Amino acid sequence: MRYYHSPQELSARKGNNLLSYQERVSLLWKAQIYIPSINRISSLEEISLSWELRIQEINEHGHLENWHGLAHIYEFTHNNTFISLFDNHNHAFRYWSTFMIGKDAHQHQILHIDQHSDFNPPLVPIDAQQREHRDYLNTYWVEGCQISSFIRPFLELYPECDYLRIRSEHQLLEFPLKIHKKLILDIDLDFWAPSMSPEFLDKSLSKTRQLIEIADLVTIASSPLFLEQEYALQLLSSLFPAGIWKSV
Repeated sequence: MRYYHSPQELSARKGNNLLSYQERVSLLWKAQIYIPSINRISSLEEISLSWELRIQEINEHGHLENWHGLAHIYEFTHNNTFISLFDNHNHAFRYWSTFMIGKDAHQHQILHIDQHSDFNPPLVPIDAQQREHRDYLNTYWVEGCQISSFIRPFLELYPECDYLRIRSEHQLLEFPLKIHKKLILDIDLDFWAPSMSPEFLDKSLSKTRQLIEIADLVTIASSPLFLEQEYALQLLSSLFPAGIWKSV
């Protein structure tokens, strides 16, 4: 299924809809979330929040919790660099995997700025022989992996690609700006969530802006499960203070 042309309901026990699936079916008769469509933008003002469910689960107290994210997956360019903004982090898989089609993975590096590892094994194994088949990749992105399990399948597609996770502000501030490979920069805005107790907010945001300037591809997650989305948009404004870009 091509999920990105228009918003799609996901009611099967797949992807992010796996969370508390059976419990939700028992409680609600149906468990469903929605996959957003892609919207190409040229201004920060075009970004809005969604009323549709992005993640739903039963917490440890037996209460139903709902998370809403961004109205769309947003695409734009900044100084000729392609950037994608989305809520659930597994959407990064689509952009990384399609970006790499026909490219030499030895020449690329993923820099993952996130205090969560997102390195869990996916419940659906990836078929590495399909790595240049866009339809397969565009289905696996939604149905095969989740917010915590999208990195490992990508590295199974491209094991030659360097991967480094930035876990702390100290590590981010010490990271060199001179990189000898093409950079795929992945940013989880919950890196600066209040619950993560950032100590050097202004400095680490400034360093991230510098990394954006040298990246070849940038993916950004607003992560509604861990971050208030209004605050996520404030952080986004700090990364792109001009607020206006060129649409794709």
